[in-house]
Amino acid sequence: MSVLNFKDCWARPEKTDGSHLLSSHLKNVAIKAKKNVTNEPTVIQELIYLAALCHDIGKVHKDWQLYIRKKIKQGPNHAECGAFVFSYLAYHYLNQMDVWEKYCREWIWIIRDIADHHGILKATDERDLRWNKLYTWSKMDLTGFKHWLDQQFSGLEHVNLTTDELENWIEEVDEYYEDAVMEGLDPKGLSYQSLMNNLQRWRRLTTALITADRFDVQPIATTKLSSELSERFEEQLLLYCSENAHHPMSEKRQQAQDNIVNLYSHYQDRSIFALSMPTGYGKTLTSFRLATKLGQNSGKEKIIYVAPYLAILEQTTKELEKVFQVNILEHHSLALFDEQVKKASGEKANINDEVEKRSGQLIMESWAHPFVTTSFQQFMKALFPSKAQETLRRDRIQNSVVLIDEPQIFSANVWNLLLVGLQSLVKEENITVIFLSATLPPFEYGLDDQPVLLEVPDDRKLPRYRVSNTNDVNQRSLSERVSDRPEMKKAVIMNTIQDAIDIHKEISSLSSQKESLYLLHGLMVPIHKRIQTEKIKRSLKSDHPSPITVVSTQVLEAGVDASFDYMFRSSTILPSLIQAAGRVNRHGRGTTSLLETGIYLNSNNKDTRDFIYDKQWLKQTDAILEEHPNFTELDSDKLVQEFYNRIFQQNSYEGIKQDIKHAYETNWHFLSQHAPFGDSYMQLPIFISWDFREVESDLLPEVFCKLIDKFQMTSAEDIYTHYQDLEFMHSLSFQDRKEWMMLVYFFVLNLPVKKAIKAVGKDPFLQQRIPFLYDTDAYHHNYGWQNISMAEDGWMI
Repeated sequence: MSVLNFKDCWARPEKTDGSHLLSSHLKNVAIKAKKNVTNEPTVIQELIYLAALCHDIGKVHKDWQLYIRKKIKQGPNHAECGAFVFSYLAYHYLNQMDVWEKYCREWIWIIRDIADHHGILKATDERDLRWNKLYTWSKMDLTGFKHWLDQQFSGLEHVNLTTDELENWIEEVDEYYEDAVMEGLDPKGLSYQSLMNNLQRWRRLTTALITADRFDVQPIATTKLSSELSERFEEQLLLYCSENAHHPMSEKRQQAQDNIVNLYSHYQDRSIFALSMPTGYGKTLTSFRLATKLGQNSGKEKIIYVAPYLAILEQTTKELEKVFQVNILEHHSLALFDEQVKKASGEKANINDEVEKRSGQLIMESWAHPFVTTSFQQFMKALFPSKAQETLRRDRIQNSVVLIDEPQIFSANVWNLLLVGLQSLVKEENITVIFLSATLPPFEYGLDDQPVLLEVPDDRKLPRYRVSNTNDVNQRSLSERVSDRPEMKKAVIMNTIQDAIDIHKEISSLSSQKESLYLLHGLMVPIHKRIQTEKIKRSLKSDHPSPITVVSTQVLEAGVDASFDYMFRSSTILPSLIQAAGRVNRHGRGTTSLLETGIYLNSNNKDTRDFIYDKQWLKQTDAILEEHPNFTELDSDKLVQEFYNRIFQQNSYEGIKQDIKHAYETNWHFLSQHAPFGDSYMQLPIFISWDFREVESDLLPEVFCKLIDKFQMTSAEDIYTHYQDLEFMHSLSFQDRKEWMMLVYFFVLNLPVKKAIKAVGKDPFLQQRIPFLYDTDAYHHNYGWQNISMAEDGWMI
């Protein structure tokens, strides 16, 4: 095959309508990308247009054309070649327009975006110029491309695009790039917020290019939240509340909700709110009612609900689907792509071909739906994307209401960074943010202005719970204390998994056979953990309840609609203690219930809090509890506020803002590296053959059952056998392979490196990405992972 004429080059496998042609693809992407930046100066609009015309120029290469025609197995990297050609043409364009110094910063940004448009978003540092190299121009029809380009883009007619010019450019561009980095990316005394505003503007340009490229290949329609639809949703929400008036908290909830909505009506011009309501008062439904008001009065077109944990996310999604009688798009690690197609198309989609499945992936990743529920992790990736694909959701985030539930669970080390980024996003994308929690952290170190506080008048005459700080306890004394309590529904929340397992075993030896005893913690494989959670929910909601005790780690603490008559919470930081208290007499039945807390000393006589929490946070908690050893729900708000005041006076956690400056100067990775729960520790995955066949079928998650049926698996061992079968894996399409791995991960446990290697050895990790656990004693069908060493991973939750 000789060098192919540009006009005959393909962008993707052939289609009968001619849309496979590279020239068609480049022109379509350019038109879409330019429309995405109409708020930018004309020069930037033209730069984005030119970038889109150049972004896939590497596909003109003879070898890439052979690859797309399936005549060879691999083609050259086309993205870096596109970045190089753009750098040359755009430099000459900016010089000709006499705006080089003004827009050299954007020149660098767009070069980087083209080079990264199929991968990781990398550094703008002058040392990272992997795209600036010699390409085999003799295998590309440069003349044909330049002739076509001049027809699409005016102003470059006198700029030569020849092999000699491009080879000379390799030496020249180094100097221009270095000067641009020094001049265009110099912070020059700008505030952190100004720097973040610039960085978020950059990601708006990134999004314009990436989404134009992806959605040209697979167009995605989206339904917006109109004023009329918002009004109907509010009516459905009010109807739902009235139909559930039998709930013991319904009157208080409705009154609180009406008060909040009335208070909000005085601040409709503001963009950031903090909704503070006592636990159990229906803050989630209240926040959605506020969102429907914003849809009616402020033209908001989407509601995005963000939660810390998958359990909260799925629980809320199910409730909201009942409330609004509409399908809601879920975006998290275990959400099925084909389900998102159905949800976005009104259950009419035929999910049998690869096009529909790819459509499902794009629908989910771009949040192409008026109702979206997603996790902290996925939202952080929207704010600070690390991959090109993660920018897709930013295309559909404009004019949205973002509801962030339980924000206190964000790591203190990333909290202020999140706030600075959100403040920029509010401006860049015209969104409204509502934080909702009973224990809101401080905002003044990340936001320029305090959010509007929406809180209900404190008319609580009878507290639902009281907190009593007790003496130190150990495994035996705590277990006896809990076992001797007369209440029907009891809970124990411990700080580490080892603590929870020890207490569960001890209580089991003391309890009567009539009592249901459950264990819940983070070292259970996902399928086991989900089923255990469902069993607990059903036992608590039973019409004919029997005595029940739940021993858990912090997973029970936030977002779980569970109510206990008594709880012991192993001594923790104050916000966590108040969150745990929100599961005590949550529905306000009868008299005030008791939550006891005290320092737990393990078998080695160690205070296990130190494995989990910051020592200063514990110190301030101990000081407050010493001053207030007994308090009720009515005192909790002011004590939490006092706690945060003391903490942030000592450490405002503003040091992380330095990463904004570093990201602006050289490397976006300084922002994209951060996770919502702080720095992650090194883990390795192990496959656990947990027998789901012993479980009643109605306890199995719906998504799990669909995957089991789809792939016709009969056991965990069957799943792992197929995972090892390369022929089976290669037979799956790209989308089916993603769904297959979702099924596999229902049985995968991530362990600290030392524990994982001790369990299966080193060699299996070299042979299999996810090795099989053959030690049948290491994982118990009911208790989960056993034999936890405090020195290695006792601190895990």
